[in-house]
Amino acid sequence: MSTTEVVSDNTAAQDEEADVDAELSKKELKKRAKQEKMEEDKWLDALEKGELDDTGGLKRKRSTKAMTARQVGEINRL
Repeated sequence: MSTTEVVSDNTAAQDEEADVDAELSKKELKKRAKQEKMEEDKWLDALEKGELDDTGGLKRKRSTKAMTARQVGEINRL
């Protein structure tokens, strides 16, 4: 009685997976870089216009859905 070893060759499948992962990470990195550039441009525009908040960040729009009419009026006066 003899036993034979069966070695499966999964290297090709692993290489394909690695290529797909690398491609996804490249796309993700490009997407993140584009988002960061857009955020930086918004910040620079706000800086030039003098529209930064007290902490030096972008002013955020407030949602008026949960506000009373008086609160909404106060925001509109600013």
